[in-house]
Amino acid sequence: DPLTGGLSSFSAVLIVASFLTWHRSLASMSAPSDDPEAPCPCKCSAGKLLLEFCEQHACHLDYSQMSFCAQLGYTARDMNNATQRNAAGMFVQDPFDEFGNVARATYRLTQFREELNHAWCVLTAREGEGEAAREK
Repeated sequence: DPLTGGLSSFSAVLIVASFLTWHRSLASMSAPSDDPEAPCPCKCSAGKLLLEFCEQHACHLDYSQMSFCAQLGYTARDMNNATQRNAAGMFVQDPFDEFGNVARATYRLTQFREELNHAWCVLTAREGEGEAAREK
């Protein structure tokens, strides 16, 4: 609930969009294309993307150093930009205002990480169960 320091749905959508943009740019590095409308060369399933999203956000990203932008993906915070530099927690760029932070009221980041870590653990445990069942 954003009223109690949680993440708003708008922020969540922008974070997912920035993850997908970042993931596409990684995949494009391995198979570059001049056509911006070309399909993503990554052949990842939605499940694999979900696992990677949970893992990235639960374990690897430092929210105090990152900026999330739907158009650019994950970027380092611009310390010359006072809005980004002074953001206490997560900086999620407003797509309609490059200096706006739609996550400025979010302060329960530890809970956000814990929830994603829990989701990742449950999903990877299920993935392991599925692999074990296929081996039988």
